[in-house]
Amino acid sequence: MKVFYDHKIFSQQERGGPSNYFIQLTNYLNNINVNAKIFAGFHLNKFLKENSIKNNIGFEKKLFFSSYLANTKLVPKLDTLNEIINKNFIKSFKPDIIHTTYYNGSFEKYKKPLVVTVFDLIHEIFYKNYGYQNPQFPKKKILDRADHIICISKSTANDLKKFYNVDNNKISTIYLGTKKNLINNIKSPMDYPYILYVGNRHKYKNFENFLKALSTAPKILNNFKIVLFGGKNLTNFEYSLFKLYKIDPEKFLFYEGDNNLLNSFYQNARLLIYPSKYEGFGLPILEGFANSCPVICSDIPVFKEIADQAVEYFDPNDHLSMANTLSKVLFSDLIRKDLIKRGKNRLKFFSWMKCAEETSQVYKKMI
Repeated sequence: MKVFYDHKIFSQQERGGPSNYFIQLTNYLNNINVNAKIFAGFHLNKFLKENSIKNNIGFEKKLFFSSYLANTKLVPKLDTLNEIINKNFIKSFKPDIIHTTYYNGSFEKYKKPLVVTVFDLIHEIFYKNYGYQNPQFPKKKILDRADHIICISKSTANDLKKFYNVDNNKISTIYLGTKKNLINNIKSPMDYPYILYVGNRHKYKNFENFLKALSTAPKILNNFKIVLFGGKNLTNFEYSLFKLYKIDPEKFLFYEGDNNLLNSFYQNARLLIYPSKYEGFGLPILEGFANSCPVICSDIPVFKEIADQAVEYFDPNDHLSMANTLSKVLFSDLIRKDLIKRGKNRLKFFSWMKCAEETSQVYKKMI
């Protein structure tokens, strides 16, 4: 069985959950004798080059100055160029399945079973954050064309049915995984105890409420720094929030880098905080579990689905609830040890191999 993954997410995203998902899925599918390849043509992704060479999973060429290109109007032109290139790739590869990596672009003309993965319904739920007056339905065209849809959580599947009225028989829920064979006891990248925050800080990520919570807890700010990993440098608006809540910006340290650096931050953090008001899955929770990092997070449905009883929850809309949970875990070795144990046990339900095997079964039913 041959599976064709297109360029779309890799020509738009330097790094991130969706691109990592397709790389890991392709790696593990090839380990179970599925001939899966990523045909990215020209791309911006920082993870794909290393993996395609190491594991022979793709046909691609990373562009120079990708960070610059990602912030220009050239990305749509790059997408069009890759569409042209992919016509020849499809002719030569002769795939049994086409699994598109994003929702845009051309896909109607290919007479092959089409699969799409839906990660979340953020654009539909938080449409006002994107400048729209009414809910938008950007996925409708491809969802109508797709022969099967994979959702990464039951929560995402429920949202998909709510917004798009998709037939339940057309949907499979397949959880993400995380690497578990990690190097443990990595030396801390910092000489000071810290709280870890991973990912971007957009509105629904609830970063402002996190700052508000910290502003009510001077004991936390006096004893810990806050590491922000990924999501780009602090903005002028964020600095204005520090001023509003009377928080010293020197307490916040921004880092970005590869998975090894991220793992070192997980392994030496006092805890990971994940305060989002909405997510499609919550991969940092699993990464925290894998790295023996205690996790506290919002009590939203998808986090309860993924983490179950392995984290401490707070109300994301109540900054005092967040502050109380932070203090409860930060200042108790007993609670943190218990969370680490619970996290390790919960991690048994998630693996990239399981994700690949279940995805392979979806493909087989379509050919």
